This record gives sequence, structure tokens and C-alpha cells, in this order.
Amino acid sequence: MLTLIERLRDLQQMDAELRKLESEQRALPAQIDRHRKEIARRAAEIAHLEARRRETAVRRQTLESDLKTREAQATKFRQQQLLVRTPKELDAITHEIEKCESDISRLEDEILALIESEEKLAAELARLEAARRTQDEHSAEQIRILEALLAEKEQLARTLRADRTAALERLDESLRPTYEWLLKTHGPTAVVKLDGEACGGCGALLPASLAMRVGTDEKPHQCPHCNRFLFRPAGLGSS
Repeated sequence: MLTLIERLRDLQQMDAELRKLESEQRALPAQIDRHRKEIARRAAEIAHLEARRRETAVRRQTLESDLKTREAQATKFRQQQLLVRTPKELDAITHEIEKCESDISRLEDEILALIESEEKLAAELARLEAARRTQDEHSAEQIRILEALLAEKEQLARTLRADRTAALERLDESLRPTYEWLLKTHGPTAVVKLDGEACGGCGALLPASLAMRVGTDEKPHQCPHCNRFLFRPAGLGSS
């Protein structure tokens, strides 16, 4: 049959494990969320790049339409050039043709630059899409693992809480409030070992008579300084 101090130590061990489980549970959702945000970030990056590619294509198509318009105008002016009758009319038509040719040259350069930009964007999109598939698969697998781990820890915590409730009920009723207060105040160091003649929790030196009584009778003894329950480590005599 367990002594009172052994029951207190068992209860404290459950509380330590429960706190560790709860800490791990709190950390897991953030890890899951981080993977989900990475998936969303990659999708947004690709969407942004695709939008740039489409904008570049629309701009190119607009310039190609302008180019056809100017080429048609240049053809028309050349035809008119053949029909002019005066030097003044010839100069005017020649000037319009030169403007068309200048615009055509500029538009061709801009269209070529946009085609090159489209090709680069398309290549970058293909690279990101290929990388994204692998990365998203990895992230999805990590999410599945973490969610399964979270569910497992939640189940363990529920079981441990039930065990703790049963252990607390087996504890002497007079000790329960003190233990719960110590747990709230000091965490799962409510029950500490005797370190020579000092408290293993706060380090205060105990009266010699108290240090000698720790572990020699059924009654749990407490440190007069921090109120923690004390136990004598196995193999440590009372002398």
C-alpha cells in the first residue's frame, strides 16, 4: 500500500506529465498553421506571377494591335505618296510615313521586350509550379502527421486527467487543498526530496529535528519556509 508521500509524488508525476502534454498541445496548432500558411504563400506567389504574365500578354496584344494600325497607316500613306502633285504635299506625306516608321520600330522593340518578359515569366511559373507540388505534398503530409499527433496527445491528456482525478480522490482529503495550492504556486515541484538537511525546493536549511523525521513516519512533513512536502530519497538514512 502506498504511503501518503508516495501518493503525493504519484499525483505530482501526473501533473508534470499533464503540463508537458498541454504545452505540446498548445505548440502543435501553431506548427500546423505554419505549414498551412506556407501552402497559401506559395499559391499567392504563383497567382501573383500568373497575374503579371497575363498583364504582360494583354500589354503585348495591345501593342500588336497598335502596330497593325500603324503599318496599315504607313501603307496608306505610301499609296497616297504616289498620287501627290506638289512638293509640299510630298513633304507632308513623307513626314507622316517617317512618323509611322518610327512608331513601328518602337512598337516592334517593345513587343519583342514583352515577348522576352512573357517567356521568362512562363519559365519561372513552370519552375515554381513544379517546386510547389513537391513542397505542398510535404506540407500536407506534415499537417496530417501533426494533426494525428495532436489528436493522440488530446486523448492522452483526457486519460491522464481522469487518472489524476482518481489519484486526487485517493489522497487524504486534508492534504488536497494544500497540494493544489502548492501546485499552483510552485508548479509540479510541490513534493521535493530532502537534500541533506535542506529543502530540495527552496534550498532552506531545515531544523535538524524536522530533517530527521522526514521519511521516518507516515505523516508527510513540509518545509517551514516554502511549505513544500518533503520526502527522503531512497538509500538516505535518517541519521
